[in-house]
Amino acid sequence: MSCPTSEIQALEAVAPTVDQPIASQWLRWLGWPVLLCAVGLLVSYRLPVFSGLAWIPLGPGDGKLNHAFLEHSWLWVSGDPLHAGLWNAPFFYPLEGIMARGDLMASSAPLYWIFRAVGCDPDVSVFGWLVTMGVINFFLVVLLLKRFVGVALLPSSIGAYLFCFAAVRVGNIAHIQLLPHCFVLGSVLCAAAYVRNVLSGGNAWAGRGWALAAGVLLALQSYNAFYLLLFYALAYGVGILVGASLKSGRRFFRRAARRDFWALILASAIGVAVAWPAYARYSRVAEQSGTRAVKDAAVNGWEIGDLVAPTTRSWLHIMVLRNRPGVFKNSQTSVTLGWVSSLAVLAGMFLMLRKPTPRFLLITFFLTAMLGFTFAGHSFWELVYRTVPGASAIRATFRIGLLLHVPAAIALAMAMDWALTKRWVWRVAALLVAAWIAVEQVPSTFVTSRRGFNQAVQDIVDAIPLDCEAFYVVSGPGELPAEEEPAIWAAFVAGVPTVNGRTGKMPDGFESLFRRGTTRTSVSSVRSRLRQWLESHGRAGDRVEIIRLIRNCRVEIIRPMRKRRSSTSLAVYRQ
Repeated sequence: MSCPTSEIQALEAVAPTVDQPIASQWLRWLGWPVLLCAVGLLVSYRLPVFSGLAWIPLGPGDGKLNHAFLEHSWLWVSGDPLHAGLWNAPFFYPLEGIMARGDLMASSAPLYWIFRAVGCDPDVSVFGWLVTMGVINFFLVVLLLKRFVGVALLPSSIGAYLFCFAAVRVGNIAHIQLLPHCFVLGSVLCAAAYVRNVLSGGNAWAGRGWALAAGVLLALQSYNAFYLLLFYALAYGVGILVGASLKSGRRFFRRAARRDFWALILASAIGVAVAWPAYARYSRVAEQSGTRAVKDAAVNGWEIGDLVAPTTRSWLHIMVLRNRPGVFKNSQTSVTLGWVSSLAVLAGMFLMLRKPTPRFLLITFFLTAMLGFTFAGHSFWELVYRTVPGASAIRATFRIGLLLHVPAAIALAMAMDWALTKRWVWRVAALLVAAWIAVEQVPSTFVTSRRGFNQAVQDIVDAIPLDCEAFYVVSGPGELPAEEEPAIWAAFVAGVPTVNGRTGKMPDGFESLFRRGTTRTSVSSVRSRLRQWLESHGRAGDRVEIIRLIRNCRVEIIRPMRKRRSSTSLAVYRQ
C-alpha cells in the first residue's frame, strides 16, 4: 500500500498559529463530532433515556446474558467468592471454565467496573457502558477518517455516524459483545500509523511502537469477543496478500523488513503471548466438546440476496430495502441501511477507487467479507475452516459482514467531503442527504423492562432455600422458555450457583437432558434428568433445588425446604 507524499503531509498535525489559538482549535475540532455523536446516542437510546431507564436497551435473552458476563467480571474483580475465577461463572453447575464457551468480555469490562465501583446498579452500569462504547467507537472512526483517509471533520463525523449508529447495528444491540470496536479499530489505527511512519521515513522507534501497539490491541480482543478477533485477523491476512500483489506494497514490505524485521517479530511474539491464555482455554473446550462441522458454518454464510432484502442472515449489515413486508418480522433482522444511505455509500465507493489508501481498504475489507459468501451450498469459509486456527468455533459466519461497516463509513465520508467542497447547491444537497441518512438510521431495537426482569430475578431469589447447594429453574406449563437469564442473574444475587445456563457452545449432553418448556406433570422426569446430569459430573443431586418460573413473574418451588432466603434482595445486591 502506498500513499503519495502530498497526502502524507496533508495528514500531519497542523501547528497552531497566532490567529488560530489552541483552545479554538480544540473547540472547532470537537464541535461536529460531539454534536453528531450526541444526536446518535439520543436517537439510538431514546426510549431508555426518556423513560428514565425504565427500559434497558438489551433483549431479555442474549442481551441480559452478555450483561451477565460483564457483571461476572465485576464480581470477580470485587472479590465475590462465588466468582473467584474469571473463567468460572456460577452457571451450568457443576462445570468449571464455562466462560471459555462464550465471549469473556473482560477486556472491555473495565469501563463497566467504573460505573459499578461508584455505586451504580447493574442496569445503569450497562447503559453507561453502552454509551461509553458508542462514544469510543465514534471518535476512533473520526480519527481514522480524518488522519488517515484525509477527509474533513464534518464528513468524517457523518461517516462515523453511519458506522456507530446505523439501524442495523443498534437494532442488534442484544449482541453487545460485538459493540466494542476499541481494540480492533485501535489496532487498525496503529497499523496505519506504522505504515505512514515507514513510508515517510519517520522515527524508527516510534514506528516500532505503533507496530507493537497494533499487535497487542488485536490480541486483547481475544478477551472480549472472538468473532471480531477472527474477522479482523483475517482482514490483516488479506491485506498483506493484497499489498504483496501491488508494486507499492512490495516496496513498503521491503522497507519495513530492512528497518524493523526483528522488531516486527518481537511485536508478533508479544501479541501471541498476550492472546495465548485465552487461546489455550478455548482450545481445551474444543478438545472436550469437539468443533462445529464445516457444513454447519458454511451454510450460515451470506448470499447475494442478502444485499437487497432482509433475511435471517441480515448480519451482512449492508442491505438496501427496509422492513420489507412478509419477509422477516423480527425487529433485529428486518432493518437495513435504507435506499439513500446505500446509494450514498455506493457513490463514495467510486471515489475510494481513485485514491490508493481508501482503495486498498475497500479491496481488503470486501475480499475478507467475501470469505463468508455462500453459493449453491458452498462457501469460501470451508477453506478458512481448514486453514485458520479457531475458525471452527464460528457459527454465524454471515456476521463477517460487520467488516463492511468500515468501507461504508469511508465511502460515505468521502462522498460528503466531495460534495461539501463544491458549489452551494451541492453543499445544501449533501446536508439534506446527510439528514435523510440520519432519519433512515432511526432504529427499532429490543428493550427489556427493567422492573419486569428484575422482579422475575427477585422472585427466584426468594424461592431459593438457604441450605441448598444449587438450583435449577424450569418454565411453567405452556410458558415460553425464558428461564435461563433470570436464573443466571438470580445465582449472582443469591450467591448460589445454578444448573441453568446458555452460551455459544453448550456443554455436552446439556440440551438433550434439559429440554425446555417442562410441564407440571413432568416433575419426576426433571428430577431424574437433573440427577443424571449431576452424577455424570461427580455430584449428588440431593441438595439441588428445582424452581418453576411461571406467568406474571411468579415462582413455584417443586420440593420446598423449611428455610427460604426472602431476606436477600436486589436492593441489597445493588448496594
